[in-house]
Amino acid sequence: MLPSPSTNILINSGAATVGSSASANTITMAQTAGQNGTLNISTNGSLAAAQLTIGLSGTGILNLEDGTITCAGTVSVAANAGSTGILNFGTGAGAVGTLAAAQVAGGAGNATANFNHSGNHTFAQTFTGTLALSQIGTGTSTLTGNSSSTGTVAVTAGTLAIATGGRIAGDASVSGAGALVVNGAAGNATVGAGGTISGNGSLGSLIVESGGILNPGNSPGTLTVASLTLAGTTNIELAGDTEFDQVEILNTSALTFGGNLIFDFTGTLGGGPELDLSIFVLDGATSGTFAAVSSVGKGYEANWTYSAGTESWSAMLYDTNYTFSESTGALNVAPIPEPTTWAIFTLGVVVVAVSCRYRRA
Repeated sequence: MLPSPSTNILINSGAATVGSSASANTITMAQTAGQNGTLNISTNGSLAAAQLTIGLSGTGILNLEDGTITCAGTVSVAANAGSTGILNFGTGAGAVGTLAAAQVAGGAGNATANFNHSGNHTFAQTFTGTLALSQIGTGTSTLTGNSSSTGTVAVTAGTLAIATGGRIAGDASVSGAGALVVNGAAGNATVGAGGTISGNGSLGSLIVESGGILNPGNSPGTLTVASLTLAGTTNIELAGDTEFDQVEILNTSALTFGGNLIFDFTGTLGGGPELDLSIFVLDGATSGTFAAVSSVGKGYEANWTYSAGTESWSAMLYDTNYTFSESTGALNVAPIPEPTTWAIFTLGVVVVAVSCRYRRA
C-alpha cells in the first residue's frame, strides 16, 4: 500500500498497489534506466497527483484495473530516450479504472496505451506525442478527444470507436476480430483479414486487404477517404431511394476495385422514375474490378453478371434492372414497365401513325 498523503512517490522497482486513497505531488515509475516499476490501481483505489510519469528512464507500467487516478498536469509516458512506458486501461477483465487527466503524452521512448477491457467505456483524454494506441480487449473503447499522437494505432480485438468530433492521427491497422469505427477523423488505415472498418467520418488512405471488411456509414451513411484500395468485402446498405451507404474519395483517380461487393437491401428501391445512386463518389478514372457482386436481404438475393464491355455488373430483381458501373461508381435503378404500360404505349404509336397517314391522304 502506498502512503497517504505523500509529497513524491517513486516506484523504481517492483510493484505498488493503491486500494484506498493516496495523494502526491509527483508520481514516477522507473526513474532509472534498467529499472522496472509498476503501479496498480485496484478496486476502491483513488490516487491524485500534480504530475504522473510512466517510465522516466526505465520501464514503467500503470495498470488501471479499477478506481481513479486524477492528474492535474500531463501524464507522461516513456519520457526519455530508451525508456518504455505502458498505460493499461484495464487488464483484460470487465472493469477499467478512470484516468482524470486532460492529456496523455508519449515521450522520446517507447510509449503505448492499451485498451484491454470488456464492456463499453469512453475516454475523453487527448493523446499526443509519439504514443501508440492498441485495442486488445473485447470491449468497445470510444475516444472523444482531438488527439495528435503520431504513434501507430492497432486494433486486434473488440472495437475502437472515434466519436464525432474526435480524432486519431497515427496510421491504423485493423485485423483479427478487431473493428475500427470512424465517426470523427483518422489517419491512414489498413484493414487486414478479419478486421472491419465503418463509420460516417473521414480518413486518409484506406486499404482493405483480402479478408478485411468495409462497412461504410452507420445504417446508412457516408465515409470519406483520401484514396481507396479494395481487395476484401465491401458491404453497401440500400435502405431507400435516398438512404444508402456511400464512400467519397477525395483524391483524383484514387479508387481501385477488388474483392467482393455486396448490396444489402434493408429497404425498397425503385417503384418510380429511374434512379442513379452514387455509391462511390469519385473524380477521375477508376482501376481494377470486383471479383464478384451480389445482393442480399428482402428477397433480393442474387449473384450479379459482369459485362467487360461496359465495366458494369447487373441483375434484374423484382421487375427492376440494377446496374452498377465500375467506371462511375454509380448504381442505376431502372424499373421495367409493366406489360399494360407497353401496350398503351404501343397503341399510342399506332394511333399516331394512322392519324398521320390519314392526314396525308
